[in-house]
Amino acid sequence: SDFDWLVRSDLLLNATRGNTNTTDYLWQGHGSVETGDHRHVVDASSNHKAQDGVATKEEDNISYVYSWFFADRWFLSGGIEYKRDPIRDLRYRYSPGAGIGFRFYEDADRHFEVSLSAIGVREKVGGVTNESAAARWGLRYERDLLGGDMEFFHNHRLWSYVTGRRNMVADTTTGFRWDVWRDIYFNVQLDWDWESEPAPGNEQEDLTFAVGIGVELD
Repeated sequence: SDFDWLVRSDLLLNATRGNTNTTDYLWQGHGSVETGDHRHVVDASSNHKAQDGVATKEEDNISYVYSWFFADRWFLSGGIEYKRDPIRDLRYRYSPGAGIGFRFYEDADRHFEVSLSAIGVREKVGGVTNESAAARWGLRYERDLLGGDMEFFHNHRLWSYVTGRRNMVADTTTGFRWDVWRDIYFNVQLDWDWESEPAPGNEQEDLTFAVGIGVELD
């Protein structure tokens, strides 16, 4: 088809009351439009947690990427991403960039592509503003299972700063979507984020296990 589109939204809500009052909220959305040799992708997420009324996580992220398939499987891409995580002393991180990618396959049952990008990074970490350049490797994999009733997915991005401050970053998401009814599915995923040089006083690793409900329209 010369025109394909997809919108997906997931929601996780978890609250406990008793000796400890906790509230967890995770929303993530994905939208893509592909027409001819051109593709537009928007991803957004909001992950907030609180314990006894005190915020313990406030992470928000949004990105846009445009890709042009100049050959059967090869594509050039450009885009920008914004991220904030004030609990970890990341006030903001803007990262525009461009690169090249290769799509191994794209059909009704599977999707697999990789990309390599050069990006600029402007961020405020621990009260200090930095400007850096980085190389970023990305991978996206999706595979239908059980006759299409279940989907396994794994996405990751690996950053290595080459100028400016020293840092390496890994963002990964791995999980399953299981069709429940029509366009509604059950979602379980594990997000693992790691940073070699986080703001002082913060851990390098951030792990989130999420179970929720999602809807997919196409």
